[in-house]
Amino acid sequence: MVLPGAAYTEKQGIYVNLEGRVQYSEKAVDPPGDAREDWSIFRALSDVLGRKLPFDSLDELRAHLCADDARFAEVGLLGFDWTPPALEAVAIPAGTELTYPIQDFYLTNPIARASPTLQRCSAEILHGQDYAEAAE
Repeated sequence: MVLPGAAYTEKQGIYVNLEGRVQYSEKAVDPPGDAREDWSIFRALSDVLGRKLPFDSLDELRAHLCADDARFAEVGLLGFDWTPPALEAVAIPAGTELTYPIQDFYLTNPIARASPTLQRCSAEILHGQDYAEAAE
């Protein structure tokens, strides 16, 4: 299922970075087409699923969030307990050649493959195809 969520530049948000710093963001532009802010998508979906969420606006959602954890109401460095996961060291056998698994970075997903610009990047940069420019 693909939901038409707005990009981070197209919505207001509250983020907690890796330092535990609460940051508020404002939207820079309106989302295009049918895209909507994530909270409104999940709110509408909750109606369809018969499990209505207890908010009807972004302000109500933020009030619920701050009621659950008052630290979200304070901007700045806060004490969110979080430790990055530890990764196991992996021994690579001697003589093993490491290779990059992606052969064509420009065409790694359906959206990129549908893009004429990324198709041209792939053809020119990776495969050496020469395109004549308008001035030539």
